[in-house]
Amino acid sequence: MKKILLIFFVICTLHTDQTLHEILQIEKKKISVVLFYTTWCPPCKRAIKLLNNVHKEFLDEIKVVGIEVQSEYKMQNFMQGTLPSFHTLQLTYKEAQKYGLKESIPHILIVDENFKVLKIYHQEPESKSFLTLLQRLKDGYLANGVPPISQRIDLWKKGRK
Repeated sequence: MKKILLIFFVICTLHTDQTLHEILQIEKKKISVVLFYTTWCPPCKRAIKLLNNVHKEFLDEIKVVGIEVQSEYKMQNFMQGTLPSFHTLQLTYKEAQKYGLKESIPHILIVDENFKVLKIYHQEPESKSFLTLLQRLKDGYLANGVPPISQRIDLWKKGRK
């Protein structure tokens, strides 16, 4: 029994010590969504519900990662019943700032497979437009809805014939 607990502890320790970059590298997907949230924030709770849906709907195509930003102050926990169904990390505010967190929470980053930031939300996104954006990005379009330059040139050449 002690061996099983020790192995479980080592696996959990290794898993929680990973950086965001390492977690995104494990199962590299075309698009990744990173949510910075706290347990006491009502808009964060709604963002978690939205990203739980994204995680279920785009399970094979889009990776969703949550980063719980730890507060130095003890706040009431509003997360009862709204736990993330995706991979989460716990970071201090200072550590989370390395990944682009400013002052507003929830903070959502959408990044591609090369960790280039495609879109940033500094608040809870509107559900329908957020899902439309993810579908567009998954299909190879840019964040503004147009095809990449290489596809536009091909279409232009095809139209010139």
